[in-house]
Amino acid sequence: MATDVWRSARLRFADQLRAAARDVITRQGVEALTLAEIARRVGVTPAALYRHFDDLGDIVRRTARDIVAELTDQLREAVEGERETDFAAGLIAPARVFRHWALAHRQEFRLLFGTPTVAAGVAHTDVTAEWVRNLAAVWGAEHMRLWAAHPYPILADEHLAPPGALCSDRWHWRCSSTCPR
Repeated sequence: MATDVWRSARLRFADQLRAAARDVITRQGVEALTLAEIARRVGVTPAALYRHFDDLGDIVRRTARDIVAELTDQLREAVEGERETDFAAGLIAPARVFRHWALAHRQEFRLLFGTPTVAAGVAHTDVTAEWVRNLAAVWGAEHMRLWAAHPYPILADEHLAPPGALCSDRWHWRCSSTCPR
């Protein structure tokens, strides 16, 4: 019983640390995120953070995971709010939610989708992998539903247009480096 109470308190404190980290990210940007700032906000020493996280990158990684989970939930809700037979709406609705979320959460968007920062360090690779998996699950599932309802043939290589076939004069400006002359 005592271990459960201790474990529960430890999890609540880790939640507080991630909430403090997110608050710094939201208000000042990920560049302002430091162990000292997170510790100051929750009233502990920076060294105390190491009882819960490996380093600043670990805090960034776990905070980003929270943000991605929140965003993914909103995107799934958008998909679920559409009729099952309206495939276009099932793809467009989460795109709209994503755009609104990005505009309302600019700093979180920068953390997840922007240029890696010093604060994110090597955690940025993990953060990117996390959002790719989660967001792909939202749109990938919709594409699979569409495919299941309306499959189209996959052409064999010999039936595909040869390279450069789409490069007419009006498209030349787009593909001048790849079009054979």
